[in-house]
Amino acid sequence: MLSSHLSADDATDWLLNHENPALRYWALRDPKGVSVSDSDSSRVQSDIAEWAPVAGLLGKQNPRGYWAFPEDCYWPKWSSTVWNLILLGEVGIIPNHPSVVVGCEFLLDTAMSQDKSWPPKNQSDPKSYCLLWEPCVTGNMARTLTVFGYGRDSRVRSMFEFLVETQLPDGDGTVSMENGV
Repeated sequence: MLSSHLSADDATDWLLNHENPALRYWALRDPKGVSVSDSDSSRVQSDIAEWAPVAGLLGKQNPRGYWAFPEDCYWPKWSSTVWNLILLGEVGIIPNHPSVVVGCEFLLDTAMSQDKSWPPKNQSDPKSYCLLWEPCVTGNMARTLTVFGYGRDSRVRSMFEFLVETQLPDGDGTVSMENGV
């Protein structure tokens, strides 16, 4: 158990010795300032995919790259493709892990085939309700895809362009469904 009387160095040492490789990875990266290209950092990062909770998540991925259902990358919330990719990016899995690559490509292929209008043209039809191009999730996915090395990809660049185009005059990127703006 971590005591409240420990110093920052003691807390960092505790994180560096934790069984969770994601905690060890981020403790190396943030408090210790170790580069992502450092051999210790790379070794610990490569362990993330093998850690039981992450390996279990990767085991639920369809070989085509999606989690849950291929028709919808957003639903069911928390267990579909969007959410799993965000989680994998947050824990620090290596960007070139085969499951990450196939998941990102599936997401991008799906997103590029969708209607990018916002708000969706037919809000009463869930199949036309395109959440991948809603500003919040689009921003989260553009960030996650950038973490995974897709920042210069034209498909991700179009997500950033969408975000700029849908930004409200006050700088808020939130779109209200009530006023249709």
